[in-house]
Amino acid sequence: MKRIFTLILALLLVCACFVACDKGSDQETESSTTTEAAVDELAYKLNADGKGYTVTGIGTYTKTDLVIDTYKDLPVTEIDAYAFKGKNITSVTLGDSVTKVGNQAFSGCKSLKSITIGTGITDMGFFTFDGCAVLTDVYYNGTLESWCNISFGDAGNPVWRAKKLQIENASGGYDPVTEIVIPETVTVIKDFAFEGFESVTKVVIPNTVTSIGESAFANCAGITTLTIPSSVTEIKVQAFKGCTNLKSVDFQNAENWARTKAGNELSISSSELKKPAEAAKFLTTTFVEDAWQIKK
Repeated sequence: MKRIFTLILALLLVCACFVACDKGSDQETESSTTTEAAVDELAYKLNADGKGYTVTGIGTYTKTDLVIDTYKDLPVTEIDAYAFKGKNITSVTLGDSVTKVGNQAFSGCKSLKSITIGTGITDMGFFTFDGCAVLTDVYYNGTLESWCNISFGDAGNPVWRAKKLQIENASGGYDPVTEIVIPETVTVIKDFAFEGFESVTKVVIPNTVTSIGESAFANCAGITTLTIPSSVTEIKVQAFKGCTNLKSVDFQNAENWARTKAGNELSISSSELKKPAEAAKFLTTTFVEDAWQIKK
């Protein structure tokens, strides 16, 4: 009887050992799966509406090419401020679902060479691409009209660094923008909208536009002539700063213009504004730091 009891006890110990080993194996597999899932994954947070995600940082992502589009079958709609600041990134592709890029999101990314922007973007924050010294290629999947609807912060327009923009064509390729013909649907040319477009040689502003934003055409060194339609009643500071080859500006309405300097409103001579060469000088150098407006 004692021998039988000993045999049973031994069998029970063996069974317990198998169960423990099997459980340990399951835990190891689960741990391995969890670790594997965490590799090469950006950090996200669920939006308040529960319908999309915001990228908050680099997470465990180790590649240098970023593609930001969907996460867990939901669209990624925003990139947080500072999300990739100073990270080793060489290219970025933003899907059509991304609408907002936060302040300094890619600042200090010294290896960033190209960015492809989807059609959904409406807001690029301040200093988004500050310090991206080798950024040379900006591809946009929308139209020039939709580009005009994007709100850019200072140094938030990637062309400020790249100096040129390429827009997707009907064949799926990209064409460089060498002329800016503002659509008649546009009433306001926003701040920094075309800052740094050095490859552009021609700008056409329709008579639907009433306001030209801060630094809107700053450093567009390829522009030589320009017409300001009579519909324009406001030109913000530095709108044409750095347009070094702009030598002729035709104001269709040269009357009643004033400039604001240090809180004071000062008249601009209409007789001088009627001279294209003098008007160009006023816009690019003499009064470039002042805000212009039609006196009411």
